[in-house]
Parts: sequence; C-alpha cells; structure tokens
Amino acid sequence: MDDFETIREVLRKTYNILDARVTKLNGYLDKNFWVKDDKTSKQYILRIICQKRFTKITKRMDALINHLHSHGFKVPTLLRTNEGRARITEKFANNSEGFVERQIQVSDFISGRSVFESDLNPSDLVEIANDVGMLGGLVNKCISEKFSINSLIENTDDEDSKFIWFTENFYDMKIYLPLVRDAQLQKIISQFFELFKTKVPSQLKHLRYGLVHGDFSDMNIILTDESSDEETRLRSSVKDKYGIIDFEHCHHSPVVFDLTVCMAYMMTKAASANADPMLVGGNVLDGFRQNFPLNKAEKDILFCGVMARLVSSFLMSLHSLELQPENKGYVTGQSSQCPQLIRMLWMRGEHPVTNSWLPGDNPHMT
Repeated sequence: MDDFETIREVLRKTYNILDARVTKLNGYLDKNFWVKDDKTSKQYILRIICQKRFTKITKRMDALINHLHSHGFKVPTLLRTNEGRARITEKFANNSEGFVERQIQVSDFISGRSVFESDLNPSDLVEIANDVGMLGGLVNKCISEKFSINSLIENTDDEDSKFIWFTENFYDMKIYLPLVRDAQLQKIISQFFELFKTKVPSQLKHLRYGLVHGDFSDMNIILTDESSDEETRLRSSVKDKYGIIDFEHCHHSPVVFDLTVCMAYMMTKAASANADPMLVGGNVLDGFRQNFPLNKAEKDILFCGVMARLVSSFLMSLHSLELQPENKGYVTGQSSQCPQLIRMLWMRGEHPVTNSWLPGDNPHMT
C-alpha cells in the first residue's frame, strides 16, 4: 500500500474517521498530511514520524503542549486512538528497505496561515513582529513557571542534547562550510564560527536554561482565522490571535536562544516582504522583553544567537538540496534571504547591531 492507502486505513480502524480527505503537506524531516473528516467537518494534521530522536522526546513534548493548552495557548493537542493511545506504529513501503516502521500521530488543525505563508505589507509585519515577540515571551514565562531546570519532565539524553539544529551546538555546522561557493560569504561565515567558538561557550553558564519550543519561527506561528480582520486583531490578545505548532525540537536550552531563533526567521520574512529586517528583529525583541526580561549575558549574546540561526538555516539548506534537489522550493523557503542578512549583520558589526536593538540599556553601550 502507498502512504495514502495506509493513512486512510489507519484513520478508519484506529480513529474511527470513516470518510477522510487526505492531502500531503510540505515537510522537512517528517511526512505531514492534512485530514478532513467529511462527516464532522473537523480537520486534523497527521504526521508520519521519520526522526529517530522523536521517540525519545514525546513525554516532555506532550507535557509541554498540555501545559500551554491548559493556559489558553492555541497549540495542537493530540487526537487519541479508539484505545486511548497518543501514537501508533505502522509499516510503510520503502523502496530500499522493503517495509519500515513509523510512528503516526494525529493532532488538531489550527485554522489559519503561518506568518511565513502570509502576504504581509511592511507596516503589518512590523506590528506582527511585536506581537510574535510578546507571544514568545508569554510562552517562555508560562513554561518557566512549571518546568524549571531541576524539574523537567524528562532529562535530555546525551544524543538528543547534541542535535545539530540547537543553537548551543552551532559550531558542529562547520562541516557544511565547504558547500558555500561564494568566497566572500564563506569567509564571513568562517569568521563568525570563530567568534561563536570564542564567545558563546564561556557565556552559557550565565544564561537561564529551561524547556523551550526550539523552533519558534515564522513557519510555526499561525495567524489564526480569528485574527483575519484588523478590528478583531486590535481587540484580541496574542493568545487569541496566534497559534503555535511543531514542538518536535523542544529541549532543555538557554531560553534566549528561543528568542534569537524567532528574531532570525522574522528578519528573513522582513527581507522577503521589503520591510526593514533590523526594525522587525528589534520589534520581536521588544515584545519578548515585555513578558520575559533579559539579563546582561542574554543581551550580550543576541548577535551571536541570531547570526547562528541565519548561518545554520543557510548551510542546512545547501546540505538538504544535495539530498533532496526535488524539494528546492520548501528547503530554501526561509533560507533564501539568509546570505544578504548574514552579510548585513557582519558588516555592521556585533556591537552596533546590539546597540541598535537595545538603545540605552545594552551591554555594549559606552
């Protein structure tokens, strides 16, 4: 059976969804499908999980989502099977291996469009950037009230803690540096690797750690249907206006790196929407700090955190294109703006950039 036949059979037998429409969605590591139950009109996201690390993080991921849901955040809660299970395992045909076992989960569909997919004019994007920052600050404040360093639902194991996408592991990305063909850009990125290696490890002990989303990007922040008109947006809180999806990168990390990931991707969105990336990044930061103030070390590391995610996104897109050239549109969706932003930030310099984001109270002011 192909994926669609297997999925429809699973939906019928395991979830009692008898009349389902199934559409394949874009995916990076896993396979994602939109499902509509034509009998009830309810919509879901079905995920075939291909990440090996995923099975090790489900306990803390589920606890995190349940906690946020209980505090009014729009997050995708799991649909339980007829037997009450959160996930099942099914066999799928694989050309090279015959059949492979994969986990399947079905969760609520948050109706709306991601910030990444939304067609936004520059002024709207600047406003939304502040909202997104406020949302990020609220999320991390809410998480920190339950999941402290010493009370994580599940400790991060050695293998998971080394996941290359985590900002604290950024230096491992250097293996992909030879993929950069532009000599000037390769030199800039090489110099940044050395700055990161010199500065960040020594600063980690001064940063506050917690359980974080791990990929708080414009692709994973949903402008819900409830926020489609301006009047509703003005009345609603950020909890009502925005949804948050894809918690598969949740892990124990410096909280500030959740912010810098968000700043980096919102800046790529700004570049594609002809908005000012520095203004948009600064607005994300301002919104975040309203609900989660930063300490001195966290302010001092903003530049490195943002640069690290821009470089990571760019390098991993080059690597992924070698593996999946047919998936170019999706793989380069966010990363296409990264080279110009990397050049811009590096040419402006660490201290001037931080000073522009934090006028009057940042660690680089003299």
